[in-house]
Amino acid sequence: MPAERKGHVDDIMRCVRLGLLETQYFMEKVKVHKYVENNESCKPIVIDTLRFLWDLEMIGQRRDVVETPFLATPRIPYSILFTIGGWSGGSPTNLMETYDTKADRWIRIEEVDPAGPRAYHKLAVLGFDIYVIGGFDGNDYFNSCRCFNAVTKQWRDIAPMHSKRCALSFT
Repeated sequence: MPAERKGHVDDIMRCVRLGLLETQYFMEKVKVHKYVENNESCKPIVIDTLRFLWDLEMIGQRRDVVETPFLATPRIPYSILFTIGGWSGGSPTNLMETYDTKADRWIRIEEVDPAGPRAYHKLAVLGFDIYVIGGFDGNDYFNSCRCFNAVTKQWRDIAPMHSKRCALSFT
């Protein structure tokens, strides 16, 4: 029944990543849909989405950070560039960032490697697993290897290499 469906539209909209839609599509198809347009419970969702889409379009003109709300967070990473660790401010770091291609910006990831900072290491990707191999913490070289799963956002140790290495290369 259409009347029953209209009563659940806000619940459904809260589950959809509306911030990942193109602005024009959101404006022409979602915002003006007959179940959404005059639905009081949908108005806050529409306002939040419009605010985020506007921020996204204006990001090139702004210097402050625009937080990525739930409505724009991808469910599963599919084409994302990760940075893990490296050298920053004169010392190794364990910071993680991803590059958001739609917004043309970097997003800091909270799940830093609990094993600590690491520089001059190598990353390799197999499926959703990102392997961090070798490296240097400013004092010691590593033979340790770690694995970060981009979906579960969990770190785990994997078998160490036989030799300590940093500044690795793959061919």
